[in-house]
Amino acid sequence: TTIPSTPLCFIVVRAALGQADLPLSVLLAQLTLGAAAVLFAAFYSGRRERAGAAFAHAGAVYLPLLCVTALTAALSQGAARLPVAVWGHLADQSPNRFRLVRLVTVLAVLAIQALLVYAVPAVAAGRMRLPAALARSFRLALSQPVATYLIVAVPAVLELIPAWLARQRLAPTCIVITAP
Repeated sequence: TTIPSTPLCFIVVRAALGQADLPLSVLLAQLTLGAAAVLFAAFYSGRRERAGAAFAHAGAVYLPLLCVTALTAALSQGAARLPVAVWGHLADQSPNRFRLVRLVTVLAVLAIQALLVYAVPAVAAGRMRLPAALARSFRLALSQPVATYLIVAVPAVLELIPAWLARQRLAPTCIVITAP
């Protein structure tokens, strides 16, 4: 019989917190993004805004901010599943076709996110209602498509690099040493 090196209560707590990680990060991200948009807009308009006031305003428009995120997530999930549903049978035929389906999927998700990227600042800093913020985000994204797509794509690519490295086995390997 081996005795685990980590007490069981720590394993249970880590697993429980891991389950709560996504909802907590989504909920807290709305406040943070909203406050950042307010502070950014205040700085560039020459106003001084205190962080506490920015967070208070983000809290006041929290529900529309959460709706923007929910809409973005739902449409992104749909965009991620659509190419696989339509062309998934092609992905089984060859590795190149599989890569093509994955590329189309990533481009579709980034396009959805690009259309909605300006909605959070419009709600938080522009003090717009949700439908007007969504319409403005669409108009701005379509009037500046290359810049908008880069605003969304560059961070996404930077996020994907470590995952790609791990798949290529270029990332450092984790070595586990157990006691006898």
